[in-house]
Amino acid sequence: MRAIAIAISPKRMIFCPRGVRVAFPSRAFAAHSDASIGDMRTNVASTSYARAGVSSRARASRGDRGDACRRVRARSRAVAAAAMKVLIVNCKGGGHGSIGLFLARALMAAGHQVTILNDGEQGKLEGKAPFSQYASLAAKGAEIVWGSPTDPSAYPAGDFDVVYDNNGKDIDTCKPLIDTYAAKVKHYVYVSSAGMYKADPGQPMSLEGDKRAEKNHYFVEEYLKEVGAPFTIFRPLYIYGEHTAKDYHQWMMDRVLRDRPVCIPGSGQQCTSMTNVEDVASMLALVPGNAKAVGEAFNVCSDRVITFDGMAKAIAQAAGKELKVVKYDPEAKVIGPHARPLARTPARTHALPHARTLARTARPTPPPPSATSQGLGKGAKVEGFPFRAIHFFADPSKAKRVLGWKPKHDFLSDVPALLEQYKAEGRLDKEPDFSLDDKILA
Repeated sequence: MRAIAIAISPKRMIFCPRGVRVAFPSRAFAAHSDASIGDMRTNVASTSYARAGVSSRARASRGDRGDACRRVRARSRAVAAAAMKVLIVNCKGGGHGSIGLFLARALMAAGHQVTILNDGEQGKLEGKAPFSQYASLAAKGAEIVWGSPTDPSAYPAGDFDVVYDNNGKDIDTCKPLIDTYAAKVKHYVYVSSAGMYKADPGQPMSLEGDKRAEKNHYFVEEYLKEVGAPFTIFRPLYIYGEHTAKDYHQWMMDRVLRDRPVCIPGSGQQCTSMTNVEDVASMLALVPGNAKAVGEAFNVCSDRVITFDGMAKAIAQAAGKELKVVKYDPEAKVIGPHARPLARTPARTHALPHARTLARTARPTPPPPSATSQGLGKGAKVEGFPFRAIHFFADPSKAKRVLGWKPKHDFLSDVPALLEQYKAEGRLDKEPDFSLDDKILA
């Protein structure tokens, strides 16, 4: 007779033959040798619901048992992560500038006490986004301090449990902050960059253990290890969303919404990662009280990738515009009378949002073969193009596994809201500089 083992509690297990009914505190169920592990876990977990004060009637009204189990785990994590005093050292601009705002919101929502030390001059920055939003944080109890992160005399008074360095890009900028707090805090979090990974044309998806370029962020990461800091390192990729400072999708919207061609270097099939700043902040906010985060590095990115072609199509479809895409080889690009013909015959033109039209549209003539046009890591930076012209994406699985992180956004779903945000910012009333586009198209 075949038997299966059923865990009654972490220290108690029984074996029962096929067909025997076993009574649990919350219900009886038939245990079969071919029952799935998931089914057994769901039934055993019902005892946890009872201990957590979730009645059977409440469970029925709230949906399936999976949701109730997640609520129990979330409650346990909330108890484990007691309120902490957190210092966020934020930069005065750039791609990471908005992280501090959204991180502060996430931490305060979790019950932590937040102080922000922002680099730069208050008078010049507080009227601009995202810094103009600091008043709303202060109204909820956050302390805002302005000063140089390289000057310890400018640091806020008092002790902190957690320090987030979202400012420094090199060891000279970061060392004073590390030397001041690394030996005093429970968590020292450094926001690094996934741009430090060395491009691998054979395996373009970056993992945390991949080779890193030995400059700037690299030396900060190594110094944290050298001094024995309780560090956690995060490496973001492209960030989008409200109050972000760098233009990525906006660059394409500039062209699509004005019925201009979108000039894309290479094949257009290069894969890249676009991550909403709220998802970036939600991952970083999982550190306080989490011992598993200490000594680890995490990629900060969406679990979806998108191609340049796909991004342009999504924007055109959401805007109800006809898409025109011109491909060119940036290595062959010579501006002047002796320029080699660029790969734009025929130019890709899609009438969106009709899917059948997409299927019938002739594919463009591919650009001349080159390392960049194939996204193999040569010539990553192309003048006038806001993205790396190669594959640039990473794997966030480690953050999901170790931190329990789950993104709430994906770029395609966010495109309609991003279009509305673009218009609300008055960008349609401004005329971008298309001079380089005109040279490429000439």
